Amino acid sequence: MTTKEFLIELADVLQTEDNLELSSNLSNSEYWDSLSQMSVMSFLAKKFGVHASLEDITMTDKVSDIFDIVKEHIED
Repeated sequence: MTTKEFLIELADVLQTEDNLELSSNLSNSEYWDSLSQMSVMSFLAKKFGVHASLEDITMTDKVSDIFDIVKEHIED
């Protein structure tokens, strides 16, 4: 999966029409709430087999943080 494909799928999971970039800030966005965080956890588990903790997800500030979680687990 390319970075662009990841960003498109993540935008779909977050139910936003915004064009996400790796530098996009999550913490101040209207779509980053507890439900979307749980949806991201489910997305990561289903799509990549990555079982990130709720703490991992809630500590993310930018889209790149989520991308890094995926890369970290895939590279192991």
